[in-house]
Amino acid sequence: MATGGRIEPFGESMLEGSRLLRTLSPDKQKQMMDFAMPYIALEAKLKGVSMTESTDAFIGLSHMAVRTIRSRLSRFSSRCSRRLSPRTHRSGRLRALRATHFRHSMRRRKFE
Repeated sequence: MATGGRIEPFGESMLEGSRLLRTLSPDKQKQMMDFAMPYIALEAKLKGVSMTESTDAFIGLSHMAVRTIRSRLSRFSSRCSRRLSPRTHRSGRLRALRATHFRHSMRRRKFE
């Protein structure tokens, strides 16, 4: 290799990554691992750990980050839907009716 290192750790790392990403399609796994490998290799080199350990940590961290983002988005969307729900109070119902009327009036204008 041009870096003077061995290729076996990269293969083991790719295998570990495909195991951790088994819920994704093979194409998506390849895309994710191609993106992550430089960062995984850098982390392994800087921390002095194996590439497999670095892969496990990197993908585990990305899973946790995605889970956190999804939970925050779901809480935010439920909070917003409660605020904008027509059942909440009269002004919400009025707002929903106005929005519906506006959408229908825009459709009519397109066809005229």
